[in-house]
Amino acid sequence: MQWTQEAMPRGPSATEPLVDLSFHSQIFVESYIMFAVQGMWILYVGRFLPSAPHLAIQLAKL
Repeated sequence: MQWTQEAMPRGPSATEPLVDLSFHSQIFVESYIMFAVQGMWILYVGRFLPSAPHLAIQLAKL
């Protein structure tokens, strides 16, 4: 019971930095996923670039 009573007052003060960290980490994860997806598309298009250059043009428009 002492551990839960000690942890309860820390809840409101601990959630404020956690919200900021989760918000920044969400932006970082989303930007990292977008970067990874773009990198995968570049690698995927790079393999078929000599045979299908129009795919690169369509992906560049997106």
